[in-house]
Amino acid sequence: MHCGDISEGLYNSKSQYYDSVFEFDTNHQANYIISNYPSIEGIKTYFITGNQDLTHIKKNGIDIGKLISAERDDLIYLGANRCTITIRNFDILMQHPKSKIAYTVSYKPQKFISSMRSEDKPDILLHGHWLHAEKMPFRGVEEFSVPGLVATTPRMMDEGIQNTTGAWFLNIFLNSKGELDKVLPRFIPYYVTDKNDYIKAKVLKLGGRK
Repeated sequence: MHCGDISEGLYNSKSQYYDSVFEFDTNHQANYIISNYPSIEGIKTYFITGNQDLTHIKKNGIDIGKLISAERDDLIYLGANRCTITIRNFDILMQHPKSKIAYTVSYKPQKFISSMRSEDKPDILLHGHWLHAEKMPFRGVEEFSVPGLVATTPRMMDEGIQNTTGAWFLNIFLNSKGELDKVLPRFIPYYVTDKNDYIKAKVLKLGGRK
């Protein structure tokens, strides 16, 4: 599951960060993702788009999520900003919030869960956007903040955006009724990244799609 910002999005040519990208329009960014996003036989990625991805719609009216999914049957686009996935009798909510991270990493997730009506609460909540790794059980919700997978960019550096890189692996157990019984999480961190790794990604293809 990918919680948004699968692309860097578009920058105005006058932006100081314009040269920090190497594909400058929607079609080129989409084609790069189609060609380079990991392809592993038997594994699908369910993804939403985030605020960076939405710059494609704002500038030229194109939903990059649809472009990507149309060319990769293993990349399943679920829409912009949020989507709930129901598996048997439990729900996973994927969310790409618009707000910046607060001074404590748990404040925004806790506030978000507090604002939910009881009948709207998912069993598992995955937050993208904030670029940090955090987990918190609250009000019966297992919440995870999902980190990024790119080294610190010039924009992150200038704006003082903390950038945790890594991934969550969740072992999910259901009871006989198909309801969530327990979640055993494992966090895989990347403590050292390659400088400018986003412009020299190595393609991973294992079986299946050519």
